[in-house]
Amino acid sequence: MEARSELIPEAFREHADQQETSESKDIESATRKCRAFVETLQELCVSRISFVKDYLQRTLQNMREDSVLAAMREDPALNEFVASRVEEILSDATAAEREIQIHRLMQEAAMNRSEQIATEGKIQRLSEKVSHVLCVDTCLLYTSPSPRDRQKSRMPSSACKKKKKNKKKKK
Repeated sequence: MEARSELIPEAFREHADQQETSESKDIESATRKCRAFVETLQELCVSRISFVKDYLQRTLQNMREDSVLAAMREDPALNEFVASRVEEILSDATAAEREIQIHRLMQEAAMNRSEQIATEGKIQRLSEKVSHVLCVDTCLLYTSPSPRDRQKSRMPSSACKKKKKNKKKKK
């Protein structure tokens, strides 16, 4: 009796150790995922800042080259309209950039959708193969008679009943 009571606490300790190891691995995995996510966000942020900087430089260059804005600056009577023209240039540039981004996002969404459809198809085909393999293995397991015992069926009782029903229908 004492040996058995010593085994029980040992089994509990082993289970607790396994659970602690599992939890530790889960925490490490979550930490790695979190770090990867933060790195991805940092890369996106740097990329976005670089994009905005380039966008502003292009827009500023467009303003410098804008002939209407240059004419307004030269004529004192039109100086009051300079701000409106700058706003118009910025609005046009922003709208154009928005359209480019929307188009890019739509293309990405379409690519993601096609990848999703392809993946779903692969999953479906694999699922069918697994089902077929399981069915074939199961059927072979239960329907193959033992070479040493030709008298007894190795099929489960439900399969035997179905076989008997099929024989009756044939008669």
